[in-house]
Amino acid sequence: MQIEVYKMTAENDALTITLEAICDTFSSLLWDIEYYKCGSFEVYIAANPQNVDIFQPGHIVGRDDDNQHFGIIESVLINTDVENGDYLTVKGRFLMCLLERRIIHPTYNVTAEKAYSEIIREVVTQNTLLSDNRRIPGLSLGTVSGACWEQTTTLQISYANLMEWVYTICEKIGGTANIRLVKDTGEQYRIDDEIQEMIDNMEDDKK
Repeated sequence: MQIEVYKMTAENDALTITLEAICDTFSSLLWDIEYYKCGSFEVYIAANPQNVDIFQPGHIVGRDDDNQHFGIIESVLINTDVENGDYLTVKGRFLMCLLERRIIHPTYNVTAEKAYSEIIREVVTQNTLLSDNRRIPGLSLGTVSGACWEQTTTLQISYANLMEWVYTICEKIGGTANIRLVKDTGEQYRIDDEIQEMIDNMEDDKK
C-alpha cells in the first residue's frame, strides 16, 4: 500500500489539484471510514526534510488501494524520539469536512413532496457551488445511486451546518455521502460530491 499526496492550488474561483508525491515508507496509517459522520486519518512518518515539505496542511492524502476516500491534512506535529529519530504525526479528516465550512442559508423550504436526492443536490448547490463568496472552488456534483434517495419528503432547513445536516439525512434514510478525487484531464483532478445507498457503499468497500 502507498500513500498519495495531492497539492491544491486555488486561483480565483478555480482549483487545481495535482499529484505531488507517493510514499511507501511510513510507519503507520490509520484510515477510519465512517458512514454517518466524517471519517479521519492519521499518518506516522519520518520527519525528514522531504516529508516535512510534502505533508503540509491543506494537502490531500489518498491511498492507492482506495479510490473512494481522500483526506485533507489539518494538522502536522513534529515529535522528537531520541532512539528512533524525529517523526511526523499527520492528522486530518476526509473531504466531506469541506461542507462543514458552510451554514445552510438562506432558508431552504420544500412544501411539495420531493426526492431526497434532489433536496441534497439543491442544498449543496445553493451553499457551495454558486458564483459568490460561498463557493467551494473545484467542487462539483457527482452521481446519485440507490433507491433510498428516491424517497420523498417535505422539509424546511436553515442555519444548520451543511455537513452535519447531510449526514443526518443519510442516517435517516440509510444512505451515505462522500467527496472524492476524480481524474479530470491529464494529471489534473477535481473533487466530486456523491451520494449512495448504504448497501452499495458497503459493497464497494469489500472490493
